[in-house]
Formats: sequence, C-alpha cells, structure tokens
Amino acid sequence: MRRIALGATILAAIWTAALLLFGGFDLDVSGLRVTSNAPMRPFLWGSVAFALFVWANGAQATFDACARGCARLDPRLVVVALALWATGTTIADGTTAGFGADAYGYVSQAELWLEGNLRQAEPWAEQAPWPRAAWTFAPLGYRPPVGDESRGELIPTYSPGLPMAMALVKRVAGHCAMFGIVPVMAGLLVWATFALGRRLASPGAGVLAAWLVAASPTVIHAALRPMTDVPVAALWTMAFVVALGRGWWSPFGAGVLAGIAVLIRPNLLPLAGVLGLWFVIRRSDGPTARPLARLVHLAAFAAGLAPGVVATCVIFNSLYGSPFVSGYGSFTQQFAWANVSLNITNYTAWLIETQTVLSLVGVGAILVPLRRIWPAVPDRRVFWIIGIFSVVLWAQFCFYLVFDDWAFLRFLLPFWPFLMLGLGAVALAVVSIRRPMVAMIAVWAALAVGVRGRSFLLERGMMNLWPGDSAYVGAALAVRSITEPNSVVLTWLHSGSVRYYAGRVTMRYDLLDRDWLDRAVEWLNARGVAVYALLDRASIDAYDSEVEYFVQRFAGQRTVDRLDGSLIYTYSGHRPIYLYALSTPQRSAVPEPDSSVNDPAYLSCVPPAPRGQLQLK
Repeated sequence: MRRIALGATILAAIWTAALLLFGGFDLDVSGLRVTSNAPMRPFLWGSVAFALFVWANGAQATFDACARGCARLDPRLVVVALALWATGTTIADGTTAGFGADAYGYVSQAELWLEGNLRQAEPWAEQAPWPRAAWTFAPLGYRPPVGDESRGELIPTYSPGLPMAMALVKRVAGHCAMFGIVPVMAGLLVWATFALGRRLASPGAGVLAAWLVAASPTVIHAALRPMTDVPVAALWTMAFVVALGRGWWSPFGAGVLAGIAVLIRPNLLPLAGVLGLWFVIRRSDGPTARPLARLVHLAAFAAGLAPGVVATCVIFNSLYGSPFVSGYGSFTQQFAWANVSLNITNYTAWLIETQTVLSLVGVGAILVPLRRIWPAVPDRRVFWIIGIFSVVLWAQFCFYLVFDDWAFLRFLLPFWPFLMLGLGAVALAVVSIRRPMVAMIAVWAALAVGVRGRSFLLERGMMNLWPGDSAYVGAALAVRSITEPNSVVLTWLHSGSVRYYAGRVTMRYDLLDRDWLDRAVEWLNARGVAVYALLDRASIDAYDSEVEYFVQRFAGQRTVDRLDGSLIYTYSGHRPIYLYALSTPQRSAVPEPDSSVNDPAYLSCVPPAPRGQLQLK
C-alpha cells in the first residue's frame, strides 16, 4: 500500500506540474482522445494518494522525510524557478498587440515618445460641423486638449511611465521586446515577494508567498497584456524590500523605486508618503537613532522620489494644464462616497472567488500581526506602515469607479505580496507547532491555493487570450488592404487598433450625436473622404454586439437602413468583425485581404503603420 500510494502521489505531482507548466494537453491514444487542462484534478487525486501514504507510513516519519527534503532545497533557486515560470508563461501566452483602450493607449504612446511629441495634430476635426467633433476623432486612450476641446489635436490620457519604458526598450531591442516588460516585471514581483518575506518572516515563508504570487490568477491575468498593474506592484514591493535595509542607500533607493512607480501610476503617490513615514518611525541603533539622522534618511528618500514625481507633474502640466490633473480628469470626477460599499463588497467577493476564503487568513495576519506568526520581525512598527499602506491602497480604489469583473482586482496588486506573505507566515507558524499532521495540512493548503489559482485561469480559457486579442490586429490589417488611405472608419472597440495597424483615421461613433450619422457621412463624402464602419460581433455594454448598438443608436437614419447592403467584408478570424462601406456610391470592387490576417501566429508583434492623415477637398 505504501509503495502504491507513493507512486500514485509522484505520478499525480508530475501530472500537476506538467499542466501548470504547459497549460494542458489534448492527445489521441489509439483513437481515444485524452484531454487534461485542469491542474486541480490531478492535484486532488495526488492529495488522496498522499493521505494514504501518510496513513501507511506514519505521520511523523512522513513529516520528517518531507522536512529533510525541503531542507536540502536552496530557497533562492526555488524562487528563481517560480519567477521564470511566471515570466515564461506570460510571455508564451501574452498579448503582443496594442488594442482596446489600455493596451493601445500604452503602446501607441510609446511611439509618440519615440517621435518626441505627445500631441497629434488633427486639423480636420476643427472643420467638422457636428457637435464635439474633436472628441469623435479621439480613439480610446486619447482626448482633445483640456480647456480647448474644439482644437484639432489629440493628447494621451494614460500615465507616461510604462510608455516611456516601452519606448526605451523598443529603441534598444526592437518592437517585440517592449511587450516583454510586463512579463519580466511579473517575475520580479515574485522575486521581490520572496525577498520581502525573507526580511519580515523567513525564507520558507518567502518561498510560499512567492509561489502564491506566481500562481495568482490576478497577477498572471494582468501580466498577459501590456498594462501598468504588475509593474507598479513589483516596484512598490521592491521599494519596501530596499526600505527595510540599512545604510544611506536604503532610503534613497526606496525613493527612486517609489518615484518610478508614481511615474507609472501617479494616483498612488500617497503610498510614497506612507513608505517615507517608515524612515521617521523605525527603530534604529547608534548614530542613526538621532533625530537629525532620521531627517537625513527622510531627505534621502525624498531626493530619490523627487525625479519621478517632478517628471509626472511636468508632463501633466504640459498636457493637461495642471500638475494635479491627469488625463482621466479631476479628482471629483473619478472618486465618490457612493462607490465605497459596492466596491468593498465586489473586491472582497472577487478575492475569495480567485484566491479562496483562505485569503482572509492572509489579510488577518497583516492587520493583526501576532508575534507568534511574525517572530523574526525585530521592529514591529513595520506593520504600522504595511497596514496604513494597505488601507490607503484599498480606500483609494473603493472610492474609485465601480467595475463588474474580477479582473479589476489588478488595481490592488501592490497589496498582493503582503497578502501572500500573511498566508505563508501563518502556514509556517502552524508548521512550527511540530504536530506532523497539522503541519502537513497547512503546507498542503498553501500549495492547494496556488494550484487552484492557475486552474481558475486555465479552466476558463483565460491563459489563451491571444486568439481573441489578435483579431484586433487582423481586422485592422484587413481594413488597411481594403480601404483607401483618405478614408474614415467609424468604430468604437477598434478605434485605436485601426489607427495603429491600418494607418486610417477613426471616428468614435459612440461619441457622435445620434442625429448626425447621415450628415457626417455626407459631409465627409462631399470632401473626398470615403467612410466605412467596422463593427465587432463582441458584446458591448448591454448589447449583444457592436452591430446591435450601432443600429439602435442611429435608428431611423438612411445609413442604418441600408447597412446590410453595405457590408463589403467579414473578418473570419477568432470572431466575426464586419466592415461596411457607408459612402455613396459604394465601391464596385473590393480587394480580398491576404488569408494570413486570420492567423494569430502571423499577427504577433506586427509593427505600426504610418499615421493616417485626411485630405479634405
């Protein structure tokens, strides 16, 4: 029984590891199709087999053998493997395209930094007669100038830090390399979590926390696309690690890292104030305990922080007319008391859904830092800083806009290392009781949370986003091959990607006055501009598709009445996307795009097209 159970445990462990590494497989064995995509299933079977082995072998003997095996492992090598796993899987499954709002906003802004000008001239917007014309020509992620919204000019709404880093990487290593920034930062987040755990608890707790971060569905899902959440979390965690060091370099280095984090996500500037408080209240010995030395350390932190904050303020003042106004608008437009209760409910429910109810144990370990759980922390005032940091972070996003999807847990990712360290520290505290069965259950629970996290993504197909994301690139390339250079494409979801990959001017039909569709098309046609509409089959808001929304928004207008007859091309990649020729007379011959536009593999790392320009007659 013991040998059979041990063999079954090892086989299940290998099977689980293979699914975690490669994301599942589909095999044909003698005509029988074998499919396995959920790591949690072999993990549970392995758990049953291991329980039988413990029963046959004895709890104490099994615990001692496991402890000896773990003692032989170098925790640094384990964490390096976890960091490479996080980076490797997000590179392999990640998106290499600028699309939608966020990804397009960051990727396209990187191009502007390379050009040396964040303002894009669009003089035709000043001539268009419909209301808010400049806004209709602004794709997702962009807006007209603040205070002069009728001017024919576009400025980015997203913060500059990540686009600046992408521009630098692209300049040095090429277009594809900039999509590797976020996956690499995911690996750094894993390593930084371990380093923080080693300083606050123990290497063992750090390894468990790193495992939970590397397997977290929130971390991995956010790292699959070029967005700021994972880089910001990694930078804040590294800032904490450096801040817990000693010497003059500690406050300055922490300030530099916090300044870069602010440049990437400026609304988290209050967190820098919380971290700076640490250099005032931390316990010090010898000369560093003197008030003057504390002020020097605080000044060093401020000196490191200042370049990132000043750069952010200068850029904001240049783009938005004030160092205190972002591209999203004023503070009062984004935050409200009415959002708090619903956001608390949503974020807590999503946390339990994605990380299991055991995540609340990690929260409790941070908010109530018992010495039994954190015996290795010499200066327990660090938990004041961690607690205030966590509360300020949560409070900001609880006041923020209300969203309806668990993926928006990504806003709270700077809290993740503390959360996972809390779980790891509790597990190690239970192990230290030296009750074999209880100790093994505690470690098993930590492993189960991680396996379940990756299963959460794999079972829902969320590790395979590229086929859907690549449709934006493929549809844009088809638009480029079909449409004339002097044309306008009415679209919403594709308003950025068509500009980036097709080099065509786009109009946001969702911002076009409901009574102006026919007149806008006629005005453009009269000036020699061909007009098209690109509408996605994907659902949008309460509508089943963009087509449905477009038809209902402009119901009763001639352009809508003849919409079915104006369909000239259907993109047949991951999902149907329809291209309509709205100009009259319509084109008699439509060139057929190359079939490669439907192949996700071909669409990886497609470079941008030259920026589209309109010539009005």
